[in-house]
Amino acid sequence: MCVRVLALFVCVVAGAAHAKIEQYAKNLRTSLLQEQGGQPEDPLKIAEATEKGSVKITKASDKLRTDAKEAVEGLEKMQKWRVHSARMLRGLKDVGQKSKARNDALKVAFGIKDPPPAAAGSGSASITIPPPDGLLDTDGYSAKVNRVTSATNVTTTFEYEITHADGSQTIQTVRDTDGVREVVETKELPATAASKAAAKIEIPKPVGMSPGDAWTAKAKTENNATTIVYEIKHADGATTTRTLSISKGGKKTVTEVKTPAPADYVPTPIAAPRELPSGAAWSAKRSIKNTKGVKTVTTTYAINSVAGAYTQIEVKAGDGDVVVTKTKPVAPSRRLVAAAAAITKADIGDHRP
Repeated sequence: MCVRVLALFVCVVAGAAHAKIEQYAKNLRTSLLQEQGGQPEDPLKIAEATEKGSVKITKASDKLRTDAKEAVEGLEKMQKWRVHSARMLRGLKDVGQKSKARNDALKVAFGIKDPPPAAAGSGSASITIPPPDGLLDTDGYSAKVNRVTSATNVTTTFEYEITHADGSQTIQTVRDTDGVREVVETKELPATAASKAAAKIEIPKPVGMSPGDAWTAKAKTENNATTIVYEIKHADGATTTRTLSISKGGKKTVTEVKTPAPADYVPTPIAAPRELPSGAAWSAKRSIKNTKGVKTVTTTYAINSVAGAYTQIEVKAGDGDVVVTKTKPVAPSRRLVAAAAAITKADIGDHRP
């Protein structure tokens, strides 16, 4: 509005100036006639002078109008520049705090920094995330949650990223409305190199194992936290269930539950090694490992025969055949033969015909 008023004012001033210049020229002509005794000059000279003056007046008026137009355009541009400058300055508001928040979020995402504790009852930290529908024991998953509360109901949306044992993934979206859950979308993704690497969970051997102990383990990832559950069976029939939890930041927590052997427990003997030479003495130890649902039993035999002492390893994975490997026999010494004879049957499994 101000710009338009200024433009109108400039045009009025230009018109008034043009009228005053014409009036000035008329008065000048009249005064010249009076000085010459009322005798007019040559009409051709007067016309020539008038034309030159009119041209100058027209040029001056055009310049004034051009200046007025440029002034109006400059004011309009200045208004736009003011708006753009305000937007740019608005974008710089709290830039330091926003940059720090982004850096902290990246540290949390890469496991460099633990997520900050959230206040009770605020955000998704107060929402219990149940496992996705149809989750297998060998599956791992992460989840995002969003809750919307209206005047009539509470709607919670869970987005799960499920990673299967073969590296394939399932994106599952579940909507919970006032406690009623329904799967609204399921998307299957093929396995990739990255997803296969993410699906592979390395299960370390449990620490503190005693001779004669056997163990199995299951591992799974739930919402970026890895849990490994060991079941350790001791030679006396007792069982230890050990749970190793590894948080996203790498923090480890171990809990153990020990169960004594039943009153009627009878140890399961280890069968004699395959292809045992006649008259040979043997001892054995066994280990059991469960990886991704496949049970692998490894039995290591120490055998003393007439041909010499050697080690025989028998491995059975799942329902497959037993794989037998042997070392080259070493001739026994008298000390080894005497030591073998002195070992009890419970320890060495001495089975002679």
